[in-house]
Amino acid sequence: MTTEDIGVLLHAEHLETLAIANALEVRIMGAEKNRPLGPTASADRTFLGQLVAAIDGAICRHYRFEEETLFPLLQTAGLQDVTAMLTGEHETILTMADELRALAKSAAGAPLDGRQWTRFRETAMDFIHAVMFHIQKEEMGVVRSLSLMLGTAASAELAARYRALQQGCDAAP
Repeated sequence: MTTEDIGVLLHAEHLETLAIANALEVRIMGAEKNRPLGPTASADRTFLGQLVAAIDGAICRHYRFEEETLFPLLQTAGLQDVTAMLTGEHETILTMADELRALAKSAAGAPLDGRQWTRFRETAMDFIHAVMFHIQKEEMGVVRSLSLMLGTAASAELAARYRALQQGCDAAP
């Protein structure tokens, strides 16, 4: 049996988040940027579902795990300033994510009107930039060195707890 590393799991989830951010950017800046999202196009329905799932899953779950489980350990290791900065960024990103989720759910029922589409696109661009910069900081400053900071056993235990959350278990982080 192989043991997982929490850094590897968080990195993989970062890649998934970057993929949805890229798809979001293509949709709001690409060939169909002038066509508001709505339920009539199959591609839109699929994308809206993926976006809401990413916000609810990878982003919200990820941030909650970091703030409730991982960051206290990092603070003990002397990274209080880093975790405070990342937590502040989480708050900002989650505010944008909440707005995107609400607009995406609205678009799943009826095409967004011009005002809603403009707001969606503006919020999406801010969200994309914030998420990309945040992931870059986490990857360079934290994720790569988690197993060294925490130790292999602690990293594996955190990975098991996080894997349970990813698989939809109701256990607290």
